[in-house]
Amino acid sequence: MKSKSIVTLLLTIGLVSSPLVVASNAKQQVFDTAHNMWEHARNAQLERMWENAPTDHTYFVAGLPLWSKQETLDTFTAMFEGVVSQDIEVVREEVTMLSETAALYTADMTYTQYDADNNLLVPTSPYSMTIVFVLRDGKWMNLHSHQSFP
Repeated sequence: MKSKSIVTLLLTIGLVSSPLVVASNAKQQVFDTAHNMWEHARNAQLERMWENAPTDHTYFVAGLPLWSKQETLDTFTAMFEGVVSQDIEVVREEVTMLSETAALYTADMTYTQYDADNNLLVPTSPYSMTIVFVLRDGKWMNLHSHQSFP
């Protein structure tokens, strides 16, 4: 009973964090990492969009498996030919903590793509994202992504 009181006191004065607070902070960090990706995607900055992906990143896009970060970058470079900006709207998103060092991000989104003259390249279209994030060296890294289009 005495140790329970000490833990309660430490939680109260903030010397230790409860598992719920730690999980909440981790969730917010994962959201922040995903939102940073979308900001770079809005400006068609592909290298920056994938800066939090390790070399062993894997990606499945429209049924096509990509087995490394480099394959992902090469494919996105081809897919974004002529694209200089995108309108991206996150319709719904969720982070599920799988452990203290792994999280699953899911989102329903829409995108619209434009060229350098602001001409419409791709009209507003829906898609879904699933990303597995892992905590490596204090950073949430995009280990695996899956993107689906209707």
